[in-house]
Amino acid sequence: SKCMQKDSQVDKPAINNFFVTNQWKFLLIGEKGTTMFFHKDGTAASSWQVQLVGKKRWTLCPNTESRYLDPHLDTYNPDYSRFPQFAKAQCGQVTVSPGELLYYPAYW
Repeated sequence: SKCMQKDSQVDKPAINNFFVTNQWKFLLIGEKGTTMFFHKDGTAASSWQVQLVGKKRWTLCPNTESRYLDPHLDTYNPDYSRFPQFAKAQCGQVTVSPGELLYYPAYW
C-alpha cells in the first residue's frame, strides 16, 4: 500500500489535511511493503526516523537539487529518458536497518 495516495494518485486533500492538523509530533508505522511517494518537504520539518524491524530505503536530496527532481521519479531505477535532469542531482541514498537512526534536515 502507498501512504497518502488514492487510486494510484497523490491524495492532495489528505496531504493538505495532514499539514493543517499536524503539530509535527507524530509516529508513522508501516507494514511490510509500505512506501511513501517521492516528495519535497515543504514544511521545514527536520526529523529523524528510527527503524525497529525490517529495512527502509531512502533517497535524500538537499533543497538546492529541487530543480532536477520530479514527484513521478523512481530514484532507485531512474528513467533518464523521461527525467534527464535527475542525472545532475546531488542526492544520497541509504538503507536504514533495525536499530539504526536517520536524521534529515528541513527541506530534504
